[in-house]
Amino acid sequence: MNKFLKRNLLGMPMICAIGILGVMLISILVGSFLDFDIDAALYNKTVIGDHFATYGSIISYCLYPAAGMCLFKALKKKGGNYVFLAWVLLVISVFVAAYSSDNYNGDKLRKVLGDFTGAWFVSVLIWVLIYAWVPVACYFIIDDTHPERLIMVGATILVAGVISDWANSWLKLLASRPRYYYLLEQFPGHEREHFRNWWEWLPYTAGKEDGLKSWPSINMTIATMAFMYPSLVSNFKKTNKMVEYIVFGFACAYVLLYGFNRIHMGKHSLTDVAFGALFTYIVFAFVYQGFDLSLKRANK
Repeated sequence: MNKFLKRNLLGMPMICAIGILGVMLISILVGSFLDFDIDAALYNKTVIGDHFATYGSIISYCLYPAAGMCLFKALKKKGGNYVFLAWVLLVISVFVAAYSSDNYNGDKLRKVLGDFTGAWFVSVLIWVLIYAWVPVACYFIIDDTHPERLIMVGATILVAGVISDWANSWLKLLASRPRYYYLLEQFPGHEREHFRNWWEWLPYTAGKEDGLKSWPSINMTIATMAFMYPSLVSNFKKTNKMVEYIVFGFACAYVLLYGFNRIHMGKHSLTDVAFGALFTYIVFAFVYQGFDLSLKRANK
């Protein structure tokens, strides 16, 4: 038992993973009975909350270009044909971050910029510039002494990030659950009558209506990526366990704040938030362990 608890998962001791999963499962249990009451009690849409939902995701999306630099330094060290692959993956990682941000929050950014010809190009360029500094900074602080570890971290972030985003987007369409703010707008005074629990699915009835895409939370998919930061930081040139634990604490606070924000903005219920985080954490854990086992076998 002690040997199991001492094993690492996503750069932290297994006990940390058990704690995270425990919080998620308890939240699902509580939300299964009290989702609507919690929504009604916490709903308070604010401008600050809206800005946090839009730009707070940058913290997690910075992991994509950081992953690209992990792969870049590892593959470049191998030399030969791997150098070209290193550049390709680096460019792809920055593109994924910029595309994801624009896909989910581009409309809000363009509203700030104003309606003019070329607004889309300018907004995408802004996202690219926001993330372009990340690989540059990581180039100087990432230690390439153990390239196999860099490959594991970089590949996990890119592969698990894309898989969890796609899977949770698909689940949204299957559930087609109405958001709390949607109920307030469409059925004032009769919200509870039209409220549906997370297990009451009406597959593919949402269509393009965002108000019917509550479960699970994609924003929590984005936020939960932050649990990869300790693994990333463990590959920095100047780091130690204390720094990694501090980063892990920051990731926990960030995910909790993000989840609370989604509920009080009326975008999600507690079970939406918990399931979104749970599914994403499990995907990252499996992909991380898969790459870890593959690298251990390759080094035998």
